Amino acid sequence: MSNITEADITALRQQQDLKTFMKDIATQAAARCADRVRLVARHPDLVEQVATTLGHPNWNGYLAPETDCTGRINTSPIRRRLVAILAEAEQRTTDTRSAA
Repeated sequence: MSNITEADITALRQQQDLKTFMKDIATQAAARCADRVRLVARHPDLVEQVATTLGHPNWNGYLAPETDCTGRINTSPIRRRLVAILAEAEQRTTDTRSAA
């Protein structure tokens, strides 16, 4: 997602497009979460790693942003672990496709 400015929000309000924009952003975020869940779900050991990382078996695919609104880097060990698990799932998927 690109960075949106206050001027962008003001323009969206003036054009009465802010509600549509917010719905589109939420739909895109939900799709990314669902993609992450599907990617990890192909690998039972990674599903287990996610459950262990989060402390419960139900993950909705949410991944906290890399930076906050001030630009400060998110150093959460949970985020770091989820990123590593997703990278492993992505690598396995790539390897499987290459072998086929």
